[in-house]
Amino acid sequence: MQCMDYFIKTGFGISDKPAFGGSEQLGGKMMGLGQGSGAAPGGMRNIITLVDNAYKRMGHGMAATSSISGRIFLLAAIIYVDDTDLLHWAKFYGIEDEEFVQQVQDATTDWGMLVHATGGAVKPSKSFWYLMSWKFQNGRAKLKTKQELNQFSVAIPQSDGTTAAIPLEGNEVTKKTLGVWSNPLNKPTVPLVKLKEKGLDWVDKLRVRPLERKLTWLSLTSQQYPALFYGLSSLYASPDELEKVMGSVYFNALPFLGYNRNINKAYRTLPTDFQGIGLKHWSIEKLGKDTAVLLRHWQTGSALGVALEFVYEAFLMEVGLDGNVLTRSFDKFQHLATHSWFKILWQYADRYELSITFNCRFNLGPIRRGDMALMELFARFGYGTDSMEILNRCRRFHCVHSLADILRADGKTIDPIVTSSQPGFSSRLFSWEQPTQSDLRFWCTTIKSVVPRTIPAITTIGNYISTPHRPYKWLASQDKLQVYHLLPDNRFTIYQRDALQRTMRSGARYTKISTHHGYPTDATLYASVDPNPNPNMINLHSTCDIHHAATNQSTFLSCLRSFSNQSLWDNLEIDGDGDWLITSIIKGTLEIGMDGSYMKDLSTTACSGAFILHCTNTSKEIKGCFVDSSHQADNYRGEFLGALGPILLLRAAFMANPQVEAATAKIRLYCDNKGVVAHGNKVDEVLKAEQVQADLIRLMKTYSRLIPVQLQWIH
Repeated sequence: MQCMDYFIKTGFGISDKPAFGGSEQLGGKMMGLGQGSGAAPGGMRNIITLVDNAYKRMGHGMAATSSISGRIFLLAAIIYVDDTDLLHWAKFYGIEDEEFVQQVQDATTDWGMLVHATGGAVKPSKSFWYLMSWKFQNGRAKLKTKQELNQFSVAIPQSDGTTAAIPLEGNEVTKKTLGVWSNPLNKPTVPLVKLKEKGLDWVDKLRVRPLERKLTWLSLTSQQYPALFYGLSSLYASPDELEKVMGSVYFNALPFLGYNRNINKAYRTLPTDFQGIGLKHWSIEKLGKDTAVLLRHWQTGSALGVALEFVYEAFLMEVGLDGNVLTRSFDKFQHLATHSWFKILWQYADRYELSITFNCRFNLGPIRRGDMALMELFARFGYGTDSMEILNRCRRFHCVHSLADILRADGKTIDPIVTSSQPGFSSRLFSWEQPTQSDLRFWCTTIKSVVPRTIPAITTIGNYISTPHRPYKWLASQDKLQVYHLLPDNRFTIYQRDALQRTMRSGARYTKISTHHGYPTDATLYASVDPNPNPNMINLHSTCDIHHAATNQSTFLSCLRSFSNQSLWDNLEIDGDGDWLITSIIKGTLEIGMDGSYMKDLSTTACSGAFILHCTNTSKEIKGCFVDSSHQADNYRGEFLGALGPILLLRAAFMANPQVEAATAKIRLYCDNKGVVAHGNKVDEVLKAEQVQADLIRLMKTYSRLIPVQLQWIH
């Protein structure tokens, strides 16, 4: 747009020469995609997709691994029309600043050249960069200041072949990007100031040109609220900070809304049904916006959805608690988390007693019977905030989470490796820590004090109930005649028990006999060993059973009964025991139909949906219906009630038969509502912000994603 030639059109016609434009620098451009062009949205998306794909093929962008699931998260840039944020991630831990800045410069140059290839240009006056480089002070990770990084520079290529340096901003400096004010430290000071200014500007306009009262309310609800809500979910302010700022806006606006500005604050946000003013409660609105983001994007596969999962896993690893952390006391455990989006969500949810729970597969839990998270254990022993922060740093340094991680195979002896000064190892990704020697001494003292007082209370840590994230390097056969040392190059060493040597207090003695490729097939025990003065010998300390996934013995009906709301199945009719359903799915003989019902003459708040699952081979059927009482009741809701029933039944069938491979199978579902069909065939598509019947549609999409078979919805 800035490179185009612009011609003036008057009553005398169109000028022959451009009045202004970028022809001198870039040559005459006679058109561009901008406001008023119907081709602009699609054209921009097509062009930027090509640029982004080429940029990623060149090896640029952020590639990060999630902390628990090990999922690779790829993100090259965040783009909104012509506003672009390029993201760069160090290729390895401990990279030098010089090498990383060169990585950033190479990527920035390539991006600029790709933009030039499309006829565009990167404008230096609108460009800047942040550098988040960490250092450790007294064991704490801190970002380096701008003064420490001023020797580095990044330049962007220009269309005339030159380069233009862009300024480095301090990480505390707030800039407007993608329409919101933000900074890498997530400090809310400037965003709150801008939010307040936006509200007070509206009040000033009312002072200059007062409106009728009803028009003032119309302006507030239809114009000002949407403007203030924009970017609210990206605001990292506490409830008190947000209420203080917006309280000032309300104080100045109340006279124009017809109320005394000194009215009790509680009446401002009290609903009109209870004789209040009915203004928005900003803390609750922010909590609603944040939870809406989670509900719309969680597990959808969208870029934001994947980012939320990535950040949530890092949040769990940092805090170090089991279960749904967001349901725990914020005041008690807030010091375990650094300033982040999920910490703010946790604070708001705790303030208003909103229970935000995730499926157990997204949370951390015990790995052995009787296990307990270490941070939970330290809290029970009454350690203060400063001590808990030190222990949490050392816990992450040693890559341990729970009591089972610091004990040997016998479940009662402390593993000496976790009291050493060596960093730990884990299949999970822990943050990079550099605790001081004083921190490590305090950790060792605490472990040696807390564990002996904890073990007697639970007798001993039992068998593994999940695969340990700190993999055992030593295994043993069931008869303990052989011990195997797993080597990193897919080999293992066999140690044979010395039959002539009786077992000592230090453990049975084993002698190295051979090394082989592969994995010891007769290994059934995890083993903890101690070194022997002889380098070819080891002493077996203790063993425990290797974890194996439990054999599934569930039936279709037992899985159906495990669902929380059993009243759903009050009107369910099943031929036989229902176990025929999985066979019908595999053979492709299952047909499913559904319909909704809403009769407002009988009830304006009730609707229902009926469904039938029919096997064309055996003629066996499952019939049922769901009834719902809701103020959102209508025909559309009834159709989704009918669609949800078969999805839950299919879920139960696969829960009872997890070993079944049905990825190539296809199930046909027939519905006379095009909305249901459209949503059913696009289960990974994010719902609109104001989607009607979003609760049922979200449930249908969520459960559909859990079914390992292709669902084909037919109108």
